[in-house]
This record gives sequence, C-alpha cells and structure tokens, in this order.
Amino acid sequence: MSDHIEILNSKEKTMEKAIEEKIDKLSKEIDQMSATELLQVDALLEAEKITGTSYKESDFTTSIGLRISVKVSDVKKKLLQSNKDTNFSTTIEEFEEILQFKKFEKIYSKTFVEKDYHYTYGNNKECIIDIESQLLVYWNYELNTLVECTTYHNINIVNDKVVIGPQTINSATMRYCIKAKDEDCKLNYTVRSSSCPTSVEGVRTGNHDIREGFVDSLNNLKMYYDFIEWVEPQFLWLIHYSETESENYDYKSLNETVIKQLPEKVKKQLGTKK
Repeated sequence: MSDHIEILNSKEKTMEKAIEEKIDKLSKEIDQMSATELLQVDALLEAEKITGTSYKESDFTTSIGLRISVKVSDVKKKLLQSNKDTNFSTTIEEFEEILQFKKFEKIYSKTFVEKDYHYTYGNNKECIIDIESQLLVYWNYELNTLVECTTYHNINIVNDKVVIGPQTINSATMRYCIKAKDEDCKLNYTVRSSSCPTSVEGVRTGNHDIREGFVDSLNNLKMYYDFIEWVEPQFLWLIHYSETESENYDYKSLNETVIKQLPEKVKKQLGTKK
C-alpha cells in the first residue's frame, strides 16, 4: 500500500515539474512578445494548453490562468508605458497627450460633479467629498475617426487621509470606417477590432476599446486598411455613466444632446445634421 502511495506521489511530482517547466517556458516567451502579441494573449487558453484541461472543469487550470494573466498584465503595462501607449492606469492628461500626437482634436467636453460623496475607509472611517469626472469626445479629421471617453477619480489613502488622485480613463472607444488596402484580404484577424460590413462592398465600420494599446491598434489598422469617410451611421454612446443611473434614461436623447454641439463637419460624418 505504501509503495502504491509513493508511486502516486512520484507521478504527481513529475506532473507538477512538467507543468512548472511549461509555465516557465511561456513566461520567457511573454518577456519577448511585442505589444501586439501581448494584447492578444488569452491567459485561460494558454493555461488549458499547459494542463490539457478546460478551466471550466478544473480550478487548477483556472489558477494557472490567473498566474499567466498577472504575468502578461505586468509585462504588457510596462511595455505600453515605454511605448507611450494607453494602459489601464493611463491618466486623462496622458491620454490626451497620446491623442494629440495622433492628431485627434477635442470637440466636446462636459464635467460631472458628484456632490457629497460618502467614502468609507479603514475602521468604518468616513469622509464626504466632491468627485469630478468627465465625458469627452475627440475627432481625427484625417482618419474620420471618433473617440468617446469617460473618466473617474482615483481615491487613495495616504497617512490615514483621503487623497483624490488624478482622473484616469473609465471607458474609451474608437469608431471608424475602413476599407482593406488589399482586396484579397477583406478582414485581417490579427488586428483588434469589432467591425461589421456595410451596404457598400468592401467597406466596414469598426470600433473597439482603446483603454489599452490604442496606438498599437491604430498603427496596425493603418497597415491593412484605409480610413475613409463614414458611409452610414454607427451606434454611438456619447453618454456619461452617471446619466444611466435613472431607470428611464433615453440614450438616443442623451446622444442627440451631445451631437448638436459637435462641429458641422463631424455631424455630417456621423450621418446627422442635428
């Protein structure tokens, strides 16, 4: 019986060693990845490749996926920051600097203030503060591309005191219209984008989250596609999150309120002259 247990323990140790070797190999590969590659890593899929078991059926696989995710996030954040690209810690000042470098102009801004916000910390300590956030819209006249963005304030505790940090990006979406440079390649799946065909052959509307890897995504899109004038209206979400707290909010009406204040050239591109 004891011999049987020893054999089982030996097999388990061998399996653990093999898995750790695979994780170590992947970790080294991650260190050498480009931003584009890092942005495409699926940590759970990589974990499933290592363990041979679906994360849905194995907590162990899920835990491996978490380890990989933490590793990827750390390497990716450092690389994106060194590339002066967006990441999940990007402040609004850094974001606007990146946008300006890519020739985006701010065409709308509105500040929202949450008065008397009750913030609880420590041993049931509480302070009452005012929290500011923004809704921002940008447009690139060369690329006919829209960026919609909302911000929020980080709240930190320093020496047992509440300190309101800089505004960081809460949401950021880029919307555009593209046509493949190579007619034999209508859609390149290595480019991160949620795009849809339009009524015009070969033309697609696209959008994606740019809180992370905005510059990398834009550069990759420009390699394979031409940015053109919008051929039809797209779904827009020119709304601050606080405006959705009411059960009866009307997103179309909220959108129109912002659109009315945009430059005429932009309204024409969006498919509205309101």
